[in-house]
Amino acid sequence: MLSDECFDGLPLTGPMKSEVDFYVDLTQHLLNDVASILDVDLSRDAAEMRRRVGNEGLSFLTKRLPSLGKSFDAFLAGGPPPNFTGFALRKDAVVPRFLGSLWSSVYPMVTSELVLKHLRQILYFLYKLKLPYQDELITKVIESFIETDARLPETLSSQDSVLDLAAKLAARITCRFSIDKMVPKHGPGAVSDRLKHWEKMAFRSFYPDVEKDFPFYEWMVPSLSAVAFRDPSTLVESQKRARVVLVPKDSRGPRLISCEPSTLQYLQQGIANQLVSIIESHPLTKGHVNFSDQEINRRYAMYGSMGAGWATLDMKDASDRVSLALVERVFGMDPRFVSYLLSTRSTETELPDKRIVKMRKFAPMGSALCFPVESLVFFLLAVSVLVTQDKSNTYLHRKVKRACSSVWVYGDDIICASKDSEAIVQYFETVGLLFNKSKCCVAGHFRESCGLDAYNGVDVTPTRIKTIMSSCLRSDPAALSSWCALQRALRDRGYWDLSDAISRWIQKSIQLPVLTESNPSIGFLYLLGTTSTLQSLNRRRYNVDYQRLEYRCWTVQGVTIKVPLTWVERLHWNFSNVFFDLADVPRFPVRRRVSLTRRWCGVPHGV
Repeated sequence: MLSDECFDGLPLTGPMKSEVDFYVDLTQHLLNDVASILDVDLSRDAAEMRRRVGNEGLSFLTKRLPSLGKSFDAFLAGGPPPNFTGFALRKDAVVPRFLGSLWSSVYPMVTSELVLKHLRQILYFLYKLKLPYQDELITKVIESFIETDARLPETLSSQDSVLDLAAKLAARITCRFSIDKMVPKHGPGAVSDRLKHWEKMAFRSFYPDVEKDFPFYEWMVPSLSAVAFRDPSTLVESQKRARVVLVPKDSRGPRLISCEPSTLQYLQQGIANQLVSIIESHPLTKGHVNFSDQEINRRYAMYGSMGAGWATLDMKDASDRVSLALVERVFGMDPRFVSYLLSTRSTETELPDKRIVKMRKFAPMGSALCFPVESLVFFLLAVSVLVTQDKSNTYLHRKVKRACSSVWVYGDDIICASKDSEAIVQYFETVGLLFNKSKCCVAGHFRESCGLDAYNGVDVTPTRIKTIMSSCLRSDPAALSSWCALQRALRDRGYWDLSDAISRWIQKSIQLPVLTESNPSIGFLYLLGTTSTLQSLNRRRYNVDYQRLEYRCWTVQGVTIKVPLTWVERLHWNFSNVFFDLADVPRFPVRRRVSLTRRWCGVPHGV
């Protein structure tokens, strides 16, 4: 077992240990927990882990082990034997020496789901760590984005029975869309014209292509009286150009996100909100195309792992492979709705290296319409494939109903019957859509969907570190909140030595209360432990108004700023957002900024 000295000096006093040593120490604590839970000796494996990290760097934990884990997951889902390249094998030449006492219980046959759960926890522990990435990796991601877009089809066959049926079904859904019920609003994210949140109400950009569906003086001006105060000379005719930015994803590198023009994003939000509402209530899609409830997909993934015949399909670069041609074809029987989509769509994007790319895709990730449109397209295509292949002598309505009842979609996570998966995969490829074959779980007893990994009815999802080590958690509230959530999750899963080590490290930066059980309704930062320290806090009071005992605790809250608006901007903001009292200056959130503050917090009953 490691002593507390492993965390001395992190991060307040003494010499700072390297980040690599910090993550190695955490992994050592994890191995201690697994050894204690399973009653095995992992001391040699711990020494081998330290040796490999010393030779290969942190990539052994962030890339090598996760790569091995992915290969093994593919085997569990009915794929080829796992690739143990880079790991010395035991004398039996079947499993690696590293963690061999665990591998022997899960390969070539899983004899213990408990061992499988803890083995995957070790393999994926640092997989999602958001480390800095090199320029070469940035270039690779950008070139992949360009190459993927260039390969998308510009036209699709007009003689395709699957697309014909998908278009008919789409028209039955989009016919409920009414522009009169549309309430546009600004989103919280960044925009391509680099406006701050409170500057978006000015609407200085003018797009001629948008006028036919969304006239400027009807949609970007709040009232007729406000038209008289609008100076036409302040309008600037602009191009429908988005801007791509890189954001941290995990140890593999960054992710590309699109920043849409503020005016287009404003209209996209209005279309998306109504479209989501229609999809979630329409008889064809209700309960099968979901946007807020991932539990449905997770539940059927669990059923599939128990041999219920459900497969989980994972798409590759889903949002970047939905071509404009495909969207126009699927929604082509409702020209009115297609016109709305095209009016608010960015036709080109600016890359981080300032190159301009005219996009063949419908919308990259970051557009408000990306997620709802792709989800509906995937569902309709999958259903149409099943109906087309259904040769039974029944009415089309019954075929459609039967097909809809056997497909579930959440974004790019698709669940269908295992017997139907091959037909869906093959057809999707004909319209430019691809799947991650290694992550599609069709056979075997392993399934993954919407963040759940299941094997034979057992949840084997690992808890992953995402936030990098901070030199001072008190000055980094977002990191502090993330590490507290990680400590509680690890404690709940039985990794007590690891969670206690993280708790000691956090407490060196800032003293937080310790509770014996977690509760999602608690509104302050806290840790989990054996003994609660909440009652020992000196700063406490009884609130007569709420009739409850309150404690003075640390909380994380968003940073806001007061910005006065003109009456026109204020009126527009009130129409599309929460109404503000006209006597107050509205507050706007500052993106990606949170603060650490103390306030009086109540404690749920029973905690």
